[in-house]
Formats: sequence, C-alpha cells, structure tokens
Amino acid sequence: PKEEFKENMAAVLSSLQEAMPSAKIILITPGRINKEKWAKHVSSVTNGRLDGAGRGETLTGVVTQGSSGSNSALKQYVALACEAGEAAG
Repeated sequence: PKEEFKENMAAVLSSLQEAMPSAKIILITPGRINKEKWAKHVSSVTNGRLDGAGRGETLTGVVTQGSSGSNSALKQYVALACEAGEAAG
C-alpha cells in the first residue's frame, strides 16, 4: 500500500539521519520495468511460478530497458518518496 510505502520511506530516512547526521541523502527511485521480460525472468528462476514464490537469492537483475505500459503507479511512488524526503529535510 502506498501509505505504508511512505511511512517506511520516512522511517528509513529517519534512521539514516540519526546514524549519519551530517550525511547528504539522495533518493533515487527505480525505473520502469518491462513487464513481459520481468515475467519471463521470474518464471525462469521459479520453475514457472509467476507469483515469484521460490525465487530465493537468484532473483536479480530487474530489466528496465524497453519498458511498456503506464507508469502512473511509478509516478505515485516517486511523489511519495519525494514527500518523505522533503519531510525529512
């Protein structure tokens, strides 16, 4: 859920600020994901289970080249990360 994401982001930023008060924190959001390539990759490391179950340590290398589809969800999470960053100072 988006509100949980924002709360988690705020908690992470707070922890970083406490641990390293003089550090400058830069938030970088992930890029869009090519759904077809991602599904193929997940299937290849989970023996065909597209829900990602059983992927363990082998699920790496998110494919972002040639992304398709709407990026409205990504924009919403970027906005929430920015809000958390602004609130953290």
